Amino acid sequence: MPVVVATDVDAEGITVVDSNSGVLAEMARATQQFWTATIPGSAITDGPLELSALVRMADGSEIRSSLIAVPILPSNGMQLELRQVQATTTVVYDRPWSNAPGELSWIAPANEGISTTPPAIAAVSDHEVAVLDPASSRLNCFDLSGASTCSVPLPLGASGDLVSLGDGTLLATDLRRTAGQQDFTVLRIDPRAVSASTIYHEFPMSVPGYPSIAQNLQFTWDAASRTVWVGLPEQGTPTRTLDPTLYPYADALHLDATVTRGPTIQRHALGPTIQPGAIGIIDGDVWIRLHQEAATNYSVAGLETTRSGVIWMVIDAGSANAGTSHELVRWRPGTTTADVFPFEFRPGELSTRLLTVLDDHSVAFLDTNIGGRIRVFTLP
Repeated sequence: MPVVVATDVDAEGITVVDSNSGVLAEMARATQQFWTATIPGSAITDGPLELSALVRMADGSEIRSSLIAVPILPSNGMQLELRQVQATTTVVYDRPWSNAPGELSWIAPANEGISTTPPAIAAVSDHEVAVLDPASSRLNCFDLSGASTCSVPLPLGASGDLVSLGDGTLLATDLRRTAGQQDFTVLRIDPRAVSASTIYHEFPMSVPGYPSIAQNLQFTWDAASRTVWVGLPEQGTPTRTLDPTLYPYADALHLDATVTRGPTIQRHALGPTIQPGAIGIIDGDVWIRLHQEAATNYSVAGLETTRSGVIWMVIDAGSANAGTSHELVRWRPGTTTADVFPFEFRPGELSTRLLTVLDDHSVAFLDTNIGGRIRVFTLP
């Protein structure tokens, strides 16, 4: 099991230990900030694995991190039992397109082009969500009754991802082509202060090994290391196997006094893996299978993880005879059963983040209907 520790302490060495102070692995320094190690399979037993980092200083003193619990799967590649449940659906927002403050807008397609609709939703808190609206160059916030709680003007029509930093502020990304080159901008938005500022800009942006980076790339925030990770696309011809190297994360941005861009280190990402007639979840060398005999093809429209580790997914399952069906899936790692709720949705073009978790039981979902639409699904 791969382990990454981020610390600003000038450590002499770091050891990964269990709850009884037993040594699980010695870490190696990868960069000034990151240390890495791999815990061997022989050290992993049934039940949650509790571990912490024991930091050794040059003067002989030690600093120990708090314990974290890692769920252990009963077997690698196990197939989950899918249990269909009924969700309570709350319509938060479902109104015609409007460029008025506090409303969601769009840019209609021109000629044979595509429309521009809100691409991303993120939780501001467990009772408030924010939506990126590039058509009006605004961030719009709503409480769960649908009332507007913020309308923040943005310096550009950001059309990428929206990332919650957990302190009430958000990051919005924008990746576009300018004079034939990739132009990357990151905004930090404070809905309460009604402010947005550019914290990172790179032009032209070039990532070694990748001729271009997708506009609708999704990012993941890690508060402990103040790092925004990003799942880089596969190089060469995409394959659909259970190869864990297909889902590496790179540390894209470090949010310190000065924002810097990686990558300086990679780690495995939690992500979907697709095979004919089946879909799974892969995390490094560990994977589980979600399988439905009736479907012949699958795609993943969203994957989010709560603070306690509950995984939510939105899956499109299709077959030649039955068409396409959509499912909201909730699974807690370490258990053998996943909850499934069938529902219908209509995403806009170039959507980035349709799903945002509110807590272990509820998620907010962004799509289109008569205009923009936000729904909250609550599972038992």
